[in-house]
Amino acid sequence: MKNDKREKESSNVDERQDSSKNYKLINKIYLCHLNNVIGSGTFGKVLYCTTVDGKNEFAIKFEKSTVKSSVIEIEYEIYEHLQGGEGIPKIAWIGEYKKYKLMVMELLGPSLDKFFIYCQRKFSPITTAMIGIEMVKRIQYIHSRGFLHRDIKPNNFMLGKFSKNLEYVNDKTVYVIDFGLSKEYIDFETEEHLPFKDGRRFIGTPRYASIGTHLGYRQSRRDDLESIAYILIYFMLGDLPWQGVKAKSKGEKKEKILEIKLKTNFLSDKRIPKELLTILDYSKNLKYEEKPEYKLIYNLLSKIIKSNVSDYSSFDTKQHLWEWNVKMLSAIESENDLKREESAFEKLFDGYPVNSFELYLKKIRDLNLYSSNRIPTTSSTTSNTNPNPNYLKKEENSEDGDLYEKSPSKKKEINISKLQSNLKHK
Repeated sequence: MKNDKREKESSNVDERQDSSKNYKLINKIYLCHLNNVIGSGTFGKVLYCTTVDGKNEFAIKFEKSTVKSSVIEIEYEIYEHLQGGEGIPKIAWIGEYKKYKLMVMELLGPSLDKFFIYCQRKFSPITTAMIGIEMVKRIQYIHSRGFLHRDIKPNNFMLGKFSKNLEYVNDKTVYVIDFGLSKEYIDFETEEHLPFKDGRRFIGTPRYASIGTHLGYRQSRRDDLESIAYILIYFMLGDLPWQGVKAKSKGEKKEKILEIKLKTNFLSDKRIPKELLTILDYSKNLKYEEKPEYKLIYNLLSKIIKSNVSDYSSFDTKQHLWEWNVKMLSAIESENDLKREESAFEKLFDGYPVNSFELYLKKIRDLNLYSSNRIPTTSSTTSNTNPNPNYLKKEENSEDGDLYEKSPSKKKEINISKLQSNLKHK
């Protein structure tokens, strides 16, 4: 394979003799920071790492070598096919260490799910539509390369790149990750669409899976889009009707979720823009082999933005501040609010080497001088006023959307009055 980055010799991996034992030196290039866990799942963990000189930052994914089918091996092959596409993370190296397979990749920001939780589990229509456009762009590109993602969920979309000097605090690019369940829908030898089949095993996350996936149909492009539609509705409502279903087994739970999905009619819910309902209906009615009209979806999402800004002709997505950044800035006026946002900020960037909340606020304050939405207008900054920072203690389990408790991070005290003064008057 061209530019193959795989290394199979574990002798290339040494452990730094550090008194704190907080680092591992991998392939004599990458310094893995063992205390900076930025993600985890059934596959293993994702940790923060740098080059030895500290000039370059990466994420490193660990997977136990004992797994029957290596997710990292599958992912690497697909990443190689997708390299060069916007919102596709670059892979720096793949190899082995002791009982683990490793993949070193571009360092990205927190997942959309974490930002969603930060905003108290509800996004504004503008945020939802902007994110939706980015998500569909990523999936359109993946489809153009002959692949399906097959596990569309908020945890698999990351917002922007990340650097410890906070260069990307308002990055608009949404990245897509986790191709362990991805599959081609094209026969690359004949260049024809794979034929329809039923009786297939369930693939994906039940909460966001398409109805066809529940019914055992082989997935195609329409299924990825239906999953995106469910996510965007979830972002608007804060939950979905089939969440929290109780069952004795995973199989029974999937059956109950399917029953509710088949019965649910969102038309009566006035909180959902009609454009989102059109996208959901459109994706459900696509034929198995039919190529989606992605432009139609972009136009519908753009209409949502247009109907929620005062002057669409001057609206600039590049200058627009994300609502979580607006939420942080709006807290400067109140000491209690600022303390709450600092605590929530630490949970949002749990595992990341963020220098300080103060520095982050200074960065977004500078961006705010040029933003078109300097006055907080989003729904999450006006309607969600939960004063308890513990709403960030729960995150979604990547397996099936259930919640689990997460241990609170250590609190870093800052001088609130000094920070308020600096940010108000500079």
